Amino acid sequence: MSKKLKDLSLRSFSGIAFVIILISAIAFSSLTFIFLFLLILVIGMIEFYDMASKVKSFPQKFTGIAIGIILFLLFFLHSISYISIKIFLLFIPLLTLVFISELYRIKKKPFTNIAYTFLGIIYIALPISMLNYFVFDTNIVTAPTANFLNLEIEPMNNFFNNFYFLSTSPIHITYNPNLLLGFFFLVWAFDTGAYLIGTTIGRTRLSKKISPKKSWEGTIGGTIVTFSIAYIISLFYNNITLVNWFIISFIIVIMASFGDLVESLFKRSINVKDSGNILPGHGGILDRFDGILLSAPIVLIYLELL
Repeated sequence: MSKKLKDLSLRSFSGIAFVIILISAIAFSSLTFIFLFLLILVIGMIEFYDMASKVKSFPQKFTGIAIGIILFLLFFLHSISYISIKIFLLFIPLLTLVFISELYRIKKKPFTNIAYTFLGIIYIALPISMLNYFVFDTNIVTAPTANFLNLEIEPMNNFFNNFYFLSTSPIHITYNPNLLLGFFFLVWAFDTGAYLIGTTIGRTRLSKKISPKKSWEGTIGGTIVTFSIAYIISLFYNNITLVNWFIISFIIVIMASFGDLVESLFKRSINVKDSGNILPGHGGILDRFDGILLSAPIVLIYLELL
C-alpha cells in the first residue's frame, strides 16, 4: 500500500470516527451536547495558546480558558431564557482580569500576551458558545417539528426541574438537534467535496501564498456537493425553506473557505503544519473546526433575522 493511500485511509478512519462521536453527542441529549462542546472549546483553546507560545509569546492559558468556559455557560443559560441579557454586562469586568493578571506575570511582550489571550476567546470560545442557540428553544411547542433523523425532541424538564424555583417565570425548554446537525452536515459536505475534487482535478490555486493545496476546482466542487446536501436536508427538515437552506449553504461556502484560509495564515505565520495531533490524518480540533468558527456566527445572525 502506497504512503498516499495509507494517509487517505488513516484520514478517512479518524474523520469518520470523529463525525460519529459528534453526531451521537449532539443527537443523544442536551447534556452530551453541552459536555462535548465544552470539551471541544477547551481543547481548541489549548491548541491555540500552545501554537501562540511557539512565537515566544505567553498567553494566559488558564485565564483565557476559564473565561471561555464561563462565556459558553452564559450563552447556554441565555439561550434557554434562564438569565437576562443584562447578565452579560458582568462579563466585561471579567475581561479586565486579563489586563490585571498580566501586571503580575512579569513576562516579555505583555500586550502581545494579552492580545493572544483575547484572540483565543474571540476566535474560538465565542463561536462555539453561539452553537447553543442552534439547539435550544424556549418557545412553547404545540406540535413536534419535522425531524430528519426521527429523533424525539427532548424536553429539558428532567435536567432543570430542580432549578426552576430560581426562575421568575415558568419556562418551557426544548432541545432540538436538527438545525445544528444540518449545519454540520453542510460544513462537512463542503470540506469533503472540496478535498476529494481538489486532490483529484485541482489545478488553479485558491491562495498560493497562504494555502497552496486549496484550489478553485475543489471549492467549486465542494459548493456543488453542499447545495446538493442542502436540498436533501430540506426534504426532511422543512421548518426552514429550501431557499433559506441554499442561503445558509452559500454562507457556509464563503465563510468556511475564509475560515480555512485564516487558520492556514495563522499556522503559516508561526511555522506549524497542524494545530495538534488529536485526530490522525487531520491534525487538531482547530483543523477540523476552522470553517465552523467563522461560519457559525454568520449563519446564526441570518437565522435570527429570519
